[in-house]
Amino acid sequence: MPLCSELPTLEGLIWPHRGHSPPSRHAMVCTCPGRRRKYATESATSLPHKMNSIGASADPRNNAPAAGAIGRDKPPMLTEPPAILTLLEPEETKMASAMLRRNIMAMVGATISLLGFRTARAANAREATTSLIGTWKMVNATSRDPDGKALARPYGPKGMGLVTLNAEGRMMAVLCDGRAELPDGVRRDYASYCGNYTFDGTTLVTKVDASSTSRIAMGSDQVRKVRFEGNRLVLTPPPAEINGVLQHRDIFWERISTEPA
Repeated sequence: MPLCSELPTLEGLIWPHRGHSPPSRHAMVCTCPGRRRKYATESATSLPHKMNSIGASADPRNNAPAAGAIGRDKPPMLTEPPAILTLLEPEETKMASAMLRRNIMAMVGATISLLGFRTARAANAREATTSLIGTWKMVNATSRDPDGKALARPYGPKGMGLVTLNAEGRMMAVLCDGRAELPDGVRRDYASYCGNYTFDGTTLVTKVDASSTSRIAMGSDQVRKVRFEGNRLVLTPPPAEINGVLQHRDIFWERISTEPA
């Protein structure tokens, strides 16, 4: 077998096969009978390295690395631990372990406290919501201006109203002036709306999905502060300008049934 089919060829070396012209700078091609091999040229600057790592350390006959060539390009193995690796003194180790245990216990305690607070708050909210479930009848309504001066009663002296809330978080309210006849020039006050509600124990918030008046816009949140006076439920809406006057209203309700209407 021709020698050139086995030897690696590098730029600048003499082509070893007799009877063939020297290869070009870019590729070396040998067209021995029955064999054809193309070798990519190597740059002149890498010749010493290639000579050491290939030509000098490789056996051209069986492509096996020569003795002493194995691991020549690998870094030496560490026989001793690095000097920068040091161990803590026993007393320092005990202190660090104790501090770690304290931190872990503190985090566990904080997590348990937070879970307990959230659970208690959820339980309180459920209990508070239960206190609202049922049907309530309006028994009184008051209004005052920003200076505390009393204004005309909302929905007139015979106001009528019902509000009902169920356990599924749905509510409905209807309020109107209950007089059969109204004085000249007096417009009958009426409002009704419904939606899904939430209650945290102090604030009732209803997301309105149906309404009879522009004062209670569709998609708005109707917020009512909630307090109890004896067996009466008092709902306080935010101050609103009505008939040109900023009014602070309180609506008083009595439960007529523990069942939603």
